[in-house]
Parts: sequence; C-alpha cells; structure tokens
Amino acid sequence: MPTLTLTFDDDTYEPDTEYPYGPATPPNPPAGPAIPDNWTSWVEWYDTAAGILALGDDTGLYIIERPAPPAGNQTPVYAGKALSFANRFNGRSRALHEFGLTSAVLPHFTLSIATVTAVPAILNKVSLAESWLIRFLYAREFQAGAGPHMLQNIAQTGSFVAPAGGLFIRYDPNVAPWYLHDAIATGSANWTVVGPNSVGFNYPAGTTVIP
Repeated sequence: MPTLTLTFDDDTYEPDTEYPYGPATPPNPPAGPAIPDNWTSWVEWYDTAAGILALGDDTGLYIIERPAPPAGNQTPVYAGKALSFANRFNGRSRALHEFGLTSAVLPHFTLSIATVTAVPAILNKVSLAESWLIRFLYAREFQAGAGPHMLQNIAQTGSFVAPAGGLFIRYDPNVAPWYLHDAIATGSANWTVVGPNSVGFNYPAGTTVIP
C-alpha cells in the first residue's frame, strides 16, 4: 500500500521582526488610512527553541496555528504545501509588511512544518498529502462542534477517493501537532497504530478519504 510519511519538525516556528518595530516612518499610501507607528518593518519565522532562523528550502506541508486561549491549545487556521518553506513564508511576511499590520497581531502565532516522503515513490505525494491534511482539519472542526470554525482554507476541503493501491498516511504522534492524534483522530474508523512512534490513517483503494 502506498505510504505517505509526514515527518514533523520537532520544533514550531514563531514570527519575529528582523529589524526593530519602530517607531517607524512607513510610507503612507496616497489614499486610505495612515499606517500606524508600530508598522511591521519585516518578519521572519524563527525556531524559538534554538533562537535561529531555521526555515529552509525543504518541500512539504505547513500549518499556521492561532494563539491558544487561556488553558487551551493552538488552533490550526490554515494548511498548505510549499516547494520551499523559506520562500513561501518570505512571501507571507511581505504581505504583512505591505498591509501595514501592527506588531500586535504577530505574537504567539506558530507554524508547524512537515516534510513528506512516499514509498513507493509517488509523483504528486505532496499534493496528495495536502489534500488529506486539509480535508482532515476541515472535517475535524465539524466533529469537534466547537465554533466558530477557524480553518481559513476555502479550496480542497472536499473528500476524495484513495488511489489505486490505497493510501496510508502516517506520522510520529510524539512530534506531530496534538490535533492530529486527539480523541477525534483516534476515534476514526480509518485510524491505525503501527507502533509507539507511528500512527495514522489507512484507506484501502477506492475508499472515500474522510467522507
């Protein structure tokens, strides 16, 4: 059975400014509201545990997580794929800069990333893993029944059929985000446990992936 392994980074990443916040003198647009003094000059995503800029050129999946409420957990708000994590988030950082968002919107958002490998080799492995991840997070929100819904993806939220040979998604629960192995995940009919360091979802060929 084709197996996609999502290898999550042990650490998560948080946004920080490469340069001081200010007070800055940003160029106000010809029309529209003035950009505030604590305009974001530039943003990089750092491995906060190591204190270094660690987003490299790897290809894989990413999940942007909203800050946790008091006594709560981070909430996924967007999932996607990237040919290069660094390039993808340079672009997202540029958008923050151009919109003139203040530094107040940045603290405590986190980024989880995972590289994807396939056995046997699958040409569209990252796209297939992305489709599974978005569908899983989308369906999970409705099963959790806790509104308002936070996931911002508006495409690829539909179910799909497992390819010929089936599909096995697996990852290490010790480093994967909590919402990939909570009670909703483990209660799924397709949930499977391979060992203490490998869990996931098993979809035989032709099975609807997360109906």
